[in-house]
Amino acid sequence: MKLRKRELIKGGIYTVANQIAFELNERDVEERAGVKRGGLYELFSSKNEFMNDCFFYVLDELYKSNRKILKFDSEEYSIKEKCRCIWFNTLAWWLGNPDMFAFYVRYLTSSYYYDNEVMNAQNRNPYFLLGKEAVESGAVKPMPLEFIHELIVAQKLNTLNFIKKNPKLSADCEFLELSFEAVWDSISVKN
Repeated sequence: MKLRKRELIKGGIYTVANQIAFELNERDVEERAGVKRGGLYELFSSKNEFMNDCFFYVLDELYKSNRKILKFDSEEYSIKEKCRCIWFNTLAWWLGNPDMFAFYVRYLTSSYYYDNEVMNAQNRNPYFLLGKEAVESGAVKPMPLEFIHELIVAQKLNTLNFIKKNPKLSADCEFLELSFEAVWDSISVKN
């Protein structure tokens, strides 16, 4: 990705994350990125394309953080252990990237997200593959992968928002383990 485009995307994420409503002032983004007026539309055909690219940038950065875990050998690590590692790594990543987290939360409730379900599903594919493996192995209830994903995302957002209100919990291993167990209990098959 070209530097100018990346700077605009980072500027867009920061701008949306630090506003009360999900709005985008193109000029604020251009100024933050150090780009001339109108530069946003030299690289993006529309506001819709720009907002989606910002979202996909966030997802790609998160995926880079989880990539090694997703490739863990299933014979060495149980499905539950892989999911636990992704859970903890993702919580830590979101806490370390608050602007990306704020942007992500706002995007999820915007028309941009709902208008692009097919593209959004493609970005979740690595996680869906793990979900499919979990269902096929009998570790997770045979529910639609989309539903499993939505349950996990909702629980993760609730956990992160609770940690934001109670920052000491970000270092409380018992609380963090219980947050994972709560979501795991909701999707796993009981033996």
